[in-house]
Amino acid sequence: MSTKFSQEEKKLYEKIDEILYNEWNPIGFGDLPRDEYSSCVPEIYKLKKASASIETIAQTLFRIETTHMGLPGNMEKCWLIGTIIVKL
Repeated sequence: MSTKFSQEEKKLYEKIDEILYNEWNPIGFGDLPRDEYSSCVPEIYKLKKASASIETIAQTLFRIETTHMGLPGNMEKCWLIGTIIVKL
């Protein structure tokens, strides 16, 4: 994370990181390293800052699950996480 973030931006970035780790967690294990999804945060943060739709965020999360992680993906959960992020 860049040190050029304002305090508010830093809080938003950290909140997205927490949501991805605690609520999205597509791998599904509770004892993953804390930084397991940190590489996903910048892309989702940029979408949030650009006022992306729930659908765009959900599709991005689904693409990460299926393409980058090789998982079957769960669009319903991605939609839920997208909704949470849009409401931040």
